[in-house]
Amino acid sequence: ISGFRANADFDLGAVKPPLPVGQTDCYISEHTDIALGMNAALEGDRRANAETFLAWMTTPEFAELYSNQLPGFFSLSNHEITVEDPLAQEFLSWRGECSSTIRSSYQILSRGGNPDNENDLWGANARMLNGEQTFQETADAVQANLAAWYEPQMSTE
Repeated sequence: ISGFRANADFDLGAVKPPLPVGQTDCYISEHTDIALGMNAALEGDRRANAETFLAWMTTPEFAELYSNQLPGFFSLSNHEITVEDPLAQEFLSWRGECSSTIRSSYQILSRGGNPDNENDLWGANARMLNGEQTFQETADAVQANLAAWYEPQMSTE
């Protein structure tokens, strides 16, 4: 968030994903982008130190520190935490209103399709944010590209 804020010539805000007509349940995508673990082959003091560190990573202290030091990346713990960045706190507050879901563009819709949905979304969002396309043009282009190869979407045009 801080990188976007530093380069924006406008106030940043957050909008929850819109719900389809008639739907009342909202979902937010939580990513497992940053993974930390321990090599199973560790032994002795190194293993004990790694286990101590990993145990600390399950605490509210770690969750709050992690989420404040990397605004926009949030601990996936269920601890109640407060983040200092107001925009990050807005995103985090959605956990209380919405259910969590996977990042389907990466975990499902980028498995061999052409165009790859994750990369398609990156480019489409950049064009929209740079003012090269409207929101509707962007949505229509991404939908058309997905419908070109992803069978469940082929009949939605």
